[in-house]
Amino acid sequence: MKRSRMLLDKTVLYCAAILVGCCFAAADAADGEVLKVGAAAVEITPAVGDLHYRGASTGVLDPLLAKAIVFRQGDRQAALVFCDVIGVSFDQSDAVRKLASEKTGIPREHICVAATHTHTGRLSDKAEQETTGRIARAIAEAHATAVPVRLQTATGRQEEISFHRRFLMRDGSVRMNPGFKNPDIVRPVGPIDPDVNVLLARRATDDRPIASLTVFAMHLDTVGGTGYSADYPYFLQETLRKRLGPDFLSLFGTGTCGDINHYDVSKAVPQKGHEGTTKTLGEALAATVIGQLPKMKDLTRADLDVRSRTLQVPLQEITEAELAWARQPEEGRRPLVEERLFLQRFRASKILSLAEMRKRWGANLPMEAQVFRLGADVAVVALPGEVFVELGLAVKKASPFATTMVFELANDCPAYVPTRKGFEQGDYEAINSRVAPGGGEMLVDAAVEMLEELQATGD
Repeated sequence: MKRSRMLLDKTVLYCAAILVGCCFAAADAADGEVLKVGAAAVEITPAVGDLHYRGASTGVLDPLLAKAIVFRQGDRQAALVFCDVIGVSFDQSDAVRKLASEKTGIPREHICVAATHTHTGRLSDKAEQETTGRIARAIAEAHATAVPVRLQTATGRQEEISFHRRFLMRDGSVRMNPGFKNPDIVRPVGPIDPDVNVLLARRATDDRPIASLTVFAMHLDTVGGTGYSADYPYFLQETLRKRLGPDFLSLFGTGTCGDINHYDVSKAVPQKGHEGTTKTLGEALAATVIGQLPKMKDLTRADLDVRSRTLQVPLQEITEAELAWARQPEEGRRPLVEERLFLQRFRASKILSLAEMRKRWGANLPMEAQVFRLGADVAVVALPGEVFVELGLAVKKASPFATTMVFELANDCPAYVPTRKGFEQGDYEAINSRVAPGGGEMLVDAAVEMLEELQATGD
């Protein structure tokens, strides 16, 4: 009798807890504060024969997609769209953001258009114009399919597949990708970021996983050749779909990896190829994500908000003599600086590019940093350009949020954004950069300030 009474009491308490939870859920719904998420993908693969990173494209290894995720909570909305392309220009991202805003009502500043930086996904000017509407449509479709969700996060570690690609050499110089088993390598000059940040959306009605965002810092140049490919995120999605369902959508944000790639210089083996290297990398990353599924934690409280700040970052200065040198035909052009031939080519193209940029923008380049607060303990940071890993790590270290996901190539692709030290060390990334030294640190400071603002104003 006593045991029956105890069971009855427990049942009453359990039912009361359910009723209280339902009341809170109903109140949230009445207040319009339930977090909703929608995700959608639209194919953006150009026609075969169009411009490719290495000449004309010759086929499609896997489709290029624009994958969008939309967050809605009351009257607050935000959207992230990740495109399987090498870069998204300011003009294209601006057009997408305006069009998507018209279609959905999401403020332009709350929309981020990012590239995954796949080197087998370059768009010609014609293809860029053709895909702008499709990218906006992905956002609109995600917006239309938003449903109440439970958001979860986890951070795994993957230390086996990414490598710092800048090395101190025996002669004291620093070189990018100095060659496999090069005996003159002393050590890498910087770290990697082994964090595999995962954001998972589960549909509230049945707890079914509908989409995830994975952020990891490693260049997407693992395929080679002239066929279109989304690179290793394609195999990340295919592997996750085997575990989470055929309709599951895996979005990928490229972490700050301006000086990180997949080359292991200690091994003299082939390290490119769609069905070999690329598939292996994607499956390794997927294994890390799957390993985190039992460890996923619910957001303490969903609390959507966005900050955006456009900085006036100084462009590098160029002289008339440098511009005249860059305009000369490559054949017979004397070196401006004694350096490897491929560096001379990038130096010349950088000078010509800077001339056009300064004509359009003046001495300073507008560079936008965005911060998306998803909850009391989770934020997402979007930065433009190919950002050095050290800068992304600095944002994470200073962030007041327990989980801070930082990705690059957002809303514009103004080449490399090295650290001050990276500029001093020189070589490819510094030569191919357009911003002046200190520009990367400006982005870090702005991102941290916005993170602190959002943390202070959270519920």
